[in-house]
Amino acid sequence: IAIQCLQRRKIARREFTKIKCIVKFQSILRRCREQRKFETVKVCVILLQKYCRGCYVRASISTMNASALLIQKQHRGYVVRKHVSLLNSNAVLLQTQYRGYLIRKHYEFIPKYIVVIQKLYRGMKAKKESERRKNDKLREESCIKIQTQLRRVAAKTEIKRRQYDQRQKELQEKSCIKIQGQSRRGAAKKEILELIQEKACVKIQAQFRISSAKRTMEQRQIELIQEKA
Repeated sequence: IAIQCLQRRKIARREFTKIKCIVKFQSILRRCREQRKFETVKVCVILLQKYCRGCYVRASISTMNASALLIQKQHRGYVVRKHVSLLNSNAVLLQTQYRGYLIRKHYEFIPKYIVVIQKLYRGMKAKKESERRKNDKLREESCIKIQTQLRRVAAKTEIKRRQYDQRQKELQEKSCIKIQGQSRRGAAKKEILELIQEKACVKIQAQFRISSAKRTMEQRQIELIQEKA
């Protein structure tokens, strides 16, 4: 029994050592796997960080480039506008000087031109004045003619209006007379009908009284006959 217990202990110790070795080996394998996973994740994270940082840097560089381009455009536009303004001012000065030179050069001929222009202007003014007077006369004549025609038309219309008013008055009087005659005829007819109705009522009352008297007489005769009997 003691030998069996010792053997069993040895066997159990061997199995325990085997299990312990297996557990250590599994833990080592798991550590290696986790280390490999961690290294791969670390590499991926580093790559993502690099990519994100690159995108951020590229975006910042693009914004900086755009802002730099805008600043350059504004500066170049300012320089060009300043240069153009200087050129315009110089051109205006040159134009004024050249025009003054031309005016001074042709100043001797200006009085002659002025006299000619004045003559032409006065001739045109006189022609316009004469034409205006002629037109005024024609307008006055045409206005007089138009006024006379309008007065004739107004007189004709007034005469027609008066004639129309007289006709309307006559027609109204005739219509009033007709209406009065018709109303009088209607009143006379009503009176006649009332008289006829009164006569008819009197006749009906007389007949009714006669019939009632006859009935009373017959009743009395009947009563007398009954009394005698």
